[in-house]
Parts: sequence; structure tokens; C-alpha cells
Amino acid sequence: MSEKRDKLLEAHIDAIRKWNTGHRQMALLLTYYNFGQPSIKTAWENTDNAATNLLNCAETVLEDYEKNPGMPPKSCYDKRVILDNNLTQLSQVFEQVRQYSWQTVSAPKGARSF
Repeated sequence: MSEKRDKLLEAHIDAIRKWNTGHRQMALLLTYYNFGQPSIKTAWENTDNAATNLLNCAETVLEDYEKNPGMPPKSCYDKRVILDNNLTQLSQVFEQVRQYSWQTVSAPKGARSF
């Protein structure tokens, strides 16, 4: 049981470490590459907050368990559902603002149409 718990704790700490650096980098890249698309920034901020809330909930569950291993753990299911919904919304926003070069660039005069 101790080995399993140690692996779980290590995975949790690794996830928090990656998230603490990765979510800031992602915000910067999304803002830079999607300039003029405030809906992406807003959707990302909502997703970022939901993911942070889920990680915080998981950390609280772990701390509570360490204090009282006999108690059943609190569920973070509601936080996971919120994160899933925000990820879906972020995906939908990407679909709405996506532009392909053939949609925005006009063909030069005299170009053949196929």
C-alpha cells in the first residue's frame, strides 16, 4: 500500500509541476498565435481556472487523507465535469475562429479556376 501511495503522490506532484509552468506558456502561445480572437483567450482562461481548481481539489483530498486515512475521500468529480465542459467549449471556440488561407486570400487575376 505504501508503494502505491508513493507512486500516486509522485504522479500528483509531477502533474502540478508541469501544470504550473505549462499553463502559463499555453496562455502566452494562445494569445500570440490567435491575436485578435478574444474568445480564445476567454475560453482558455476558463479552462485554466477549471484545471487549477481540479488540481487544488486533488491536493486537498490528498492532505485530508494523510491527516485521517480512515475517512472516505472527498470527491472531485464536480471539478472534473467543469473541466471537461470547459475543454469542450475551448475546442468549439477554436472551430469557430479557425481560418484557412484559401478563405482569406484572394486568387491573383488571371489564375485558372479548377
